[in-house]
Amino acid sequence: MVEVPHLFGVVQPGEPSVQVVHKPRAIGLRAEASLDAPVVRSAERPAQLEAREHGYELLSAVVYGAREGWYRVRFLDAGEDQLVWLAPAEAGVYRDLQQLVTENPSHLTTEWDRRFYASAQPGSPTHSVRSMRPEIDVEVVRSASVDGEIWFLLLALEPGPCTGQPEIERVVGAGWVPGHAANGEPNLWFYSRGC
Repeated sequence: MVEVPHLFGVVQPGEPSVQVVHKPRAIGLRAEASLDAPVVRSAERPAQLEAREHGYELLSAVVYGAREGWYRVRFLDAGEDQLVWLAPAEAGVYRDLQQLVTENPSHLTTEWDRRFYASAQPGSPTHSVRSMRPEIDVEVVRSASVDGEIWFLLLALEPGPCTGQPEIERVVGAGWVPGHAANGEPNLWFYSRGC
């Protein structure tokens, strides 16, 4: 995820809420990660970029690829749905999935196929989790990059660290999970507003 200050604003030090510190203006989005590439879309409103919270009521654009300071983001407007490139000059702070899930309380998403792998390899043996909950809280033990894909070694916890019942928390599964499902969506995510 990458901040886009001209659309989403930024938090000023000492301020309790988001403040737009730049004069709002249209953001040119390009077909390729190059200043020589044509501008194919122009984002003028926050709703025109797919976004999620990276913190409490703090938005960042969802990133589908990164290359030398350029970020591939999704433009959405009036039936348009296109992956485009955001230039480095328009980008703010970038946070990758590894940073987001290791620095915050996290959970497995409904995209996850409910399988844990014995190792960070697609062909390794798997086993299923015992929990019936659709989203399962996890502790990230470590991560590894395998052939360009991020994997996480996880402990699945129930009832979870955010329930306020640590005395009954138990591990209901453990193993490796790829960072993304087959459809490209994250297999695990974080609680952007904390517990």
